[in-house]
Amino acid sequence: MVRRHRQRVDGFDDDPVSDDLPFTNPTSVIPAVGGVHASLSVFPTGPLGGSVAYDNIRVFVPSVADVDPPILALPEDLVTDATGPGGATVTFDVSANDNVDPNPEVTCTPPSGALFGLGTTSVSCSAVDDAGNTSTGSFTVTVADRTAPEVTAALDRLDDDERRFLARWTCVDLVDTNPSAVGTINGVSIANPTEVHFKARDGHPSARFTDSGVLKVKGPSLQLNVTCIDAAGNASSALAVVPMAIDLGTLGGTFSQAISVNAQGQVGGTSNTAGDAEQHAFSWTEQGGMSTSAPSAAPSVAPRP
Repeated sequence: MVRRHRQRVDGFDDDPVSDDLPFTNPTSVIPAVGGVHASLSVFPTGPLGGSVAYDNIRVFVPSVADVDPPILALPEDLVTDATGPGGATVTFDVSANDNVDPNPEVTCTPPSGALFGLGTTSVSCSAVDDAGNTSTGSFTVTVADRTAPEVTAALDRLDDDERRFLARWTCVDLVDTNPSAVGTINGVSIANPTEVHFKARDGHPSARFTDSGVLKVKGPSLQLNVTCIDAAGNASSALAVVPMAIDLGTLGGTFSQAISVNAQGQVGGTSNTAGDAEQHAFSWTEQGGMSTSAPSAAPSVAPRP
């Protein structure tokens, strides 16, 4: 942009001299006019111009309008885990830069630090400078339930009776206040809690309910399996087991002691035998029972690592 410039300098004739001065940048150096130099560092902004005197040169300063909106700096779309039934409190940083206003006003809806519900929410932001120039933008916040419930399973003995147990469980979720839970004992679905009578025996397990609601179980072990699932499909499980008490025998002696169990479930230990003062090593399997080795030998099965 070129403005006409009129100047009068002492010592020159009184006729005004007109020169074209370039005003193409808010920071300009005015060329020498009649041997006198002058400079302008910054043009004022606003609807009206004005005149400024520099070394006997009076220059008309044009107005410079602020027409550029601020530039918003927005985060990428956010994904966070829910911390409760209402969702999660989410914080984020949004800022703006402006070529004139050093502190443009930035607002977002919902604001940073607000409680965001489950699902995806659009956050709309705007920045306004002193001249009223506005820029807008948006991003999304997704609150997801990705945390599985916490579940426990227990088989509590009743009245120190080795055969009577109370099967029970707990299932707690951060988001879902009523997660679903399924409990089974040896494959039979049960309520929470359920009284169970257990009789240990070899062979195929069996389970049935009595008319009073007690579950009677026969088998090598008593197993309570619990699976808990929340509304988002997150699942967790727990297991409680009461093993069958097994008589290892004594190889005809008076004493036996288990020492180790290997990866195949074999038991290794020592046993006194009749008429022999030294201990004999033995191993045991459910199919073959106990077998012995030389006196004082190490157990015939390797310990479980």
